[in-house]
Amino acid sequence: ILRAQLRWGLGQVSDAMADLARAAELAPRQTQALSLRASMLVELRRFDEAIADADRIAALDPVAVDPLIVRLDAAMMAGHGDLDAAYAMTHRLEAAAAGDPRALPLAFRFRAQIMQRQGDLDGAMAAANRAVKLMPGAAWPYALRAGVLGERIRGAVDDRAARLVLPLISDVNSAIMLGDQGAELRALRAS
Repeated sequence: ILRAQLRWGLGQVSDAMADLARAAELAPRQTQALSLRASMLVELRRFDEAIADADRIAALDPVAVDPLIVRLDAAMMAGHGDLDAAYAMTHRLEAAAAGDPRALPLAFRFRAQIMQRQGDLDGAMAAANRAVKLMPGAAWPYALRAGVLGERIRGAVDDRAARLVLPLISDVNSAIMLGDQGAELRALRAS
């Protein structure tokens, strides 16, 4: 499994996949190789294969969160599956948080992405803010929040003002300032 990760990092995709297939053969009841392969398959946009691995993981370990993560990644990357079903999966992922600390922040990440796609920007912002509170030291929650904020700004001000304001949110610190304090955004909306 470690060699597969190394090969993946070096861009040796077929060798990494072969190593993971061999690891799965040698330890068919272990889910780690299947989980890693499923994640790699999602990145390669081979969603059906990734979901097949996720199903195998779920059969071996019904409480594992990896199958949910793979399915949600596939849904977000390719619109694979319907968003309502994906949203329901975020609640299952949230419920699994007691057994896997990765689950809760990821549940809010996926929830924010789904709500944003569905046009519920207030709900997306609330979920993104929750992810920020859960993982204040990670960059992705702030980037997620900045994306939702950018969409809010695009909808709240005319195109000319958006061209002036949107460069501000490319910087994570600006996104935090606008997201938490919002004074600049309120001033733009009022004018």
